[in-house]
Amino acid sequence: MRNIVNRVQLSDALNLITNKTLAMKKSIILYCFLLVSVYSFSQCRDTVIVINNNKVNLHYDLSWGKEKLNKFLDNVRTYHINNSQKLSTSIKTILSQIPLSPDGCSNGGFESGYTGWTGLSLKHVSEVLPIEDGLSTNPGIVTLPMTNLAWGGNYTNIESTGTDGLLSTASPSFSMQRVKSGSKALRLGNNEAGYGAEGVAKRFLVTAANAIYYFQYAIVMDKSHSAANGSMNGSEVFFIAMGVDMTGNTIDKVVEVGNPSNPFISATNNGSIFYRNWRCCSLDLSSRIGQEVVVMFINSDCSRSAHKGYTYLDAVCEPCTNINEGDININLAADSCVTFPLTIGGTFTLPASGLAQNRNITLQVFQNNTLVGTITNPIITGANYSFTLSPSDFPNQSNGQCYDLVSRLSFDYPGINGQLQPVVQLSSNPVMGVQDGVKPGINNDVCFCSNPGPCCNIANLTAALSENNGVYNLALNAGSVPIQEVEISMIDYHAVYNEPDCKPLNMGSNGGNIGNMTTTTLNLSSLVLSTTNNNQNNSHVLTWLPGSAAIINNQISFTVQKPAVLNLTCCNVQFWFCIKLRVKDINCNVCEKILCYPSTPAGVCDCKGTGWIKDKPVNIMNSTGQSVGSVPCGGTGSVTLQKNVSYQFNAPPFACNPARCLPTYKWKILQGTSVVGSGTGNPFSYTFTTAGTFVVTITPYCGNLSCDPCKFTVIIREPQGCDCSGTGWIKDKPFVVQTAAGQVAASIPCDGNLTLPTIGSYQFTAPGFLCSNPAACPTSYKWEVTGSATGTGSGTTFAFNFPVFGPYTIVVTPYCGTQPCQPCKLNINIRDPKH
Repeated sequence: MRNIVNRVQLSDALNLITNKTLAMKKSIILYCFLLVSVYSFSQCRDTVIVINNNKVNLHYDLSWGKEKLNKFLDNVRTYHINNSQKLSTSIKTILSQIPLSPDGCSNGGFESGYTGWTGLSLKHVSEVLPIEDGLSTNPGIVTLPMTNLAWGGNYTNIESTGTDGLLSTASPSFSMQRVKSGSKALRLGNNEAGYGAEGVAKRFLVTAANAIYYFQYAIVMDKSHSAANGSMNGSEVFFIAMGVDMTGNTIDKVVEVGNPSNPFISATNNGSIFYRNWRCCSLDLSSRIGQEVVVMFINSDCSRSAHKGYTYLDAVCEPCTNINEGDININLAADSCVTFPLTIGGTFTLPASGLAQNRNITLQVFQNNTLVGTITNPIITGANYSFTLSPSDFPNQSNGQCYDLVSRLSFDYPGINGQLQPVVQLSSNPVMGVQDGVKPGINNDVCFCSNPGPCCNIANLTAALSENNGVYNLALNAGSVPIQEVEISMIDYHAVYNEPDCKPLNMGSNGGNIGNMTTTTLNLSSLVLSTTNNNQNNSHVLTWLPGSAAIINNQISFTVQKPAVLNLTCCNVQFWFCIKLRVKDINCNVCEKILCYPSTPAGVCDCKGTGWIKDKPVNIMNSTGQSVGSVPCGGTGSVTLQKNVSYQFNAPPFACNPARCLPTYKWKILQGTSVVGSGTGNPFSYTFTTAGTFVVTITPYCGNLSCDPCKFTVIIREPQGCDCSGTGWIKDKPFVVQTAAGQVAASIPCDGNLTLPTIGSYQFTAPGFLCSNPAACPTSYKWEVTGSATGTGSGTTFAFNFPVFGPYTIVVTPYCGTQPCQPCKLNINIRDPKH
């Protein structure tokens, strides 16, 4: 049923503030939040009040009584009188008060709580653009946490794994995880309106390792005030990540207002609540390397007092890919000087939902921050793409002309209304309106150089170098004219040991043979491998001569003698080389090309970043997504698991140098000296089918260079008894009760008594229960509600709607295997205020 409420007379309440002064520079529009349930609904009416000859358009809720309305208007007046300073001014006064952190990436996952972060207490009281200029300090820097859950209050919380309470009980519901990486994350914002804005900040020195400052966030907010076309007006609920220098100038920023024109914004509760699932982002601080900066993450309610939102923040400084919304990158060689034909490519990812349609990839050419060319029709194989460029793809091929390159991934994706909307993802996003491509600074990705390198007078000759299990393959297509000579020569190689002591004191005969090439391609079409003088197998030069001249479209396979390294598990050597290919046709035309492997040398992408995220272990989950253990990467840790169970291993991210270089991963599992499993990726899943002791090694690669691995031991035992003799209910964790709006109503121990203020829907989260062997014997749960209404279900977190007043009992029973254990009970009383 629905109860129609009567209109409230405003005259007395309005008189309270009409004659109280406030110098208002513009009209302020105050909206009410429409509360809807199965029992009642609210209506809004317009009125106009005047404060010092300034009109204020007020949307008020008819369901409010006079006392509530008076309090609301007093709050509005107080907030506007006391808060008028813009962030653009006040931010300069607090930057120097933020302590300098020795590491800009420390505790980026909030696994150590608030350590290393500075709290920002702010308010959003001005409707201006840019939107962050509408914030004021209140009072500015504060000690964390902020704990005010009331209207206008500032709030932060360190979240544990689980789903968002508000979205879990919404209609339709959505299971948004509160944590993205590891076991902790930060929440900014309560679930009450009233101008509140809160944030965290870190001041640090920018280095090559943190110049691309990654982070991930998810938001839950009331419906946006933005225009339908996506344009902002400065009043919105918003989240902002921004980097500023020590004078307050913005270096880069990411702003989120939850506009419905964005197809990655979803809606629930009849469109009154917007949310965006986890998004990977970064701030480009590369223009300030060697300087101090401040990075801030801020969540804000709207400037019209009645709309609210909160943000989850995690994985700061952890390189990431935007798996929920699509992503694309581009790989460039170290040398900017180009030779043609020029192949440019990379990898891309479409949204994990599988809903993207009409994918298209183009390569954009910029000069002086202006788009001067677009190349279409790439070759796409799986998640890889490539373009073959010619000089005509650039408007000016004169020596000294340089350009920036950007890969553009576009697709259509269904939005809130179900209609397809266009989405564009770029390999490099503009920084404060400047598009500088892959390498920091404009006009430096590719250049036409005065010394262009080897010449090539054979039309349409192509060559590409690849590797497979230590064998290098040179794919050579020399066109339609017969070839009389092919030669490859080793012209450059480099070896870098991860530790000086890993280099043998005596390299032996191997020392003189480093770089020697040995081929199994003795015949190249009708050309024959020469064995005269130095041109022979196992040397720095390999030459194929007639036989007879031939059309060449073949592959040359060869190995390269690499330097020795001490046979220790902690030792490795990184090796890269360049060869010169020389081809002569029957008309004596010659083509020379320089080919390097890897194509991106260590100087461009190497292992000298911050490495493994130090405060996060490898997290291990079973097939149901339940965490069953964790182990550090150092090589000395171990974890005990059960046979014939599929486990997912999620190692902490690895940060390469520079930070924009994203790592790849290879893993292997050894039992003794035998490899029992291997693969690629992080995370990965594996099922141990035999008992015993195993060593797991996860090796990150920056470009094509292998870096220090993450190692740990897994002990697999035969199935053991699964019973209730473990430590039982976790004693330091209470039973948590939340309202439908996500606010914590109570935290009480098992067997406690609780009085709730009203009927309606509540979410309950029971503490965990540990069985006799937690890693091998995960706990399951069943719950039951008895009283004037009843219900049953499974899990430790559940929602229940109490339709009538009266007493209820909630019983949560843990199960170890099939054995029921001691239940956790709550006695609930919902008291009728009329009695």
